[in-house]
Amino acid sequence: MSIWAAIIPAAISLAAGAYQTRQGRKLAEQDTPPYQIPDAVPMAMDFQRSRMLGDMPGTQTMREDVRAGTSAQISAAERYGYIDPNVVGQIYGQEQAGLRNIGVASSQYAGGQQDRYLDMMGMLAGQQGAAWDWNVRMPFEYDMAAAQQMIGAGMQNIYGGIQSGSTWAGRYGIAKMGQEE
Repeated sequence: MSIWAAIIPAAISLAAGAYQTRQGRKLAEQDTPPYQIPDAVPMAMDFQRSRMLGDMPGTQTMREDVRAGTSAQISAAERYGYIDPNVVGQIYGQEQAGLRNIGVASSQYAGGQQDRYLDMMGMLAGQQGAAWDWNVRMPFEYDMAAAQQMIGAGMQNIYGGIQSGSTWAGRYGIAKMGQEE
């Protein structure tokens, strides 16, 4: 067996191992990419927050309608000369009851909007977590596993090249020693 027949495979194995180890280390040294929250998330949260903090749609119109109804009833009572304090009290009592009912409905609406806001926060948090897992964690773990495999394969090739070279050197050295005597 020629010396080159043993050295060339050992050298190729050493070179391949060194390359794989270098590439694996490059992969392993990558930084974890930062996760950017999409602009739509804060925009949606701001929209829902404004719905939660605002009045029920149409609340102001309903209040104005109740007050206009009260004015119309008082005007009619004055026009017909029927201004009994009990009737006026009933008219204003009806107004207060109507405004109270609007307030209750508006409060219930706000509570519902708060619940929707909290539901939306939970839903968005779940979506963000899933996106982070898919876009950041899984590729990073894949790259790290590939890096470890490349480093391991490179080290095996380096070891194989050294072992092959030393085995050949040992045999060649022993054979040369026997010929010299």
